[in-house]
Amino acid sequence: MSDVEYKLCIAVVGASGHWGPNIARDLKKIGCEVLIVTEGFGRVSPGAMNFATSKGFEAVSWEGALSDPNYSRITAVAIASPIDTHVGYTAEALGAGKHVYCEKSVALNSDDINGLLAAAETRNVILAPGHQLLYHPGFLQVKELLKELGKIRSIYANRMLVKTNTHGDVIQDLLPHDLSLIIDLLGCDIQLEEGNFFSEHGIETCAEAHLRYTCGNMPCNIQVSRTSKNKHVKLIINSERGKIIWDQVAETVTLFEPDITKFQKGNMLQDIGLDRSVPPLQLALQEFVTMIQTEGRPDFLSRENLRRVTKALEQTMALNAQTPSAYFARQFPI
Repeated sequence: MSDVEYKLCIAVVGASGHWGPNIARDLKKIGCEVLIVTEGFGRVSPGAMNFATSKGFEAVSWEGALSDPNYSRITAVAIASPIDTHVGYTAEALGAGKHVYCEKSVALNSDDINGLLAAAETRNVILAPGHQLLYHPGFLQVKELLKELGKIRSIYANRMLVKTNTHGDVIQDLLPHDLSLIIDLLGCDIQLEEGNFFSEHGIETCAEAHLRYTCGNMPCNIQVSRTSKNKHVKLIINSERGKIIWDQVAETVTLFEPDITKFQKGNMLQDIGLDRSVPPLQLALQEFVTMIQTEGRPDFLSRENLRRVTKALEQTMALNAQTPSAYFARQFPI
């Protein structure tokens, strides 16, 4: 162990994947000691081992991170493993008294998320979801503008990504981003009213979904895709006194007069560039670390919103399971 004074010691699960290395990197940047979980349940992860070796991180087993006295300095775990392992890893870590930062989706049904939140409460530890876009400067600017724009009338979100080599399910992989944003803005449950689902030939997972939710009488429409020809990621909010378009690709927030299309000239009220000097992931992890250091806890609304996101996700997955998916007419290269 180094003589360097660290803020916290955190073990990272999932360093062999896409997002785990980013978490390890940003935890190191904010002054944490980072250990990489390279084996667990009798299996070794060559990818995690290679990452730990190449980047100079200490390796630890999952069992060691939770219970070995030699690693008692580990106070928290960050989980970025495949989604179907999140509940298991999180439950074990909470049971061992570790604080947990878990990438979305933390859980896929209400029973699981309620059980995890209850376990965190019982052990007096933090369960923080990886809803990093809540810390994005664009979203923070949207929330600031909405303070002066009156009641929200409708919300539309699209997250249309170009074809990648992943066959992941967009309901589990992409939808939680927009659910977390919309539910944070509204602070209430949203109800799924309608959904259309699309798959690729020979691939069972959902590749694109067009969804309509409501909060009371207010519509919330979401489109998510991993097969779009062009990348479009926008959040569009119509309110009483203005229309906001947050374009995550262009990295701009634009304010228009209410009830107009963005193509009408002369109606733009404000075009705001965004400071991306600190990545949202780093800001989210810093908040997690600060809560641990100050013995703070996520507020009631944050816990409720995690339940709400999971509930909406559960509704959507249930409808997808009941609804035959249409197939894209075009074939995509693997």
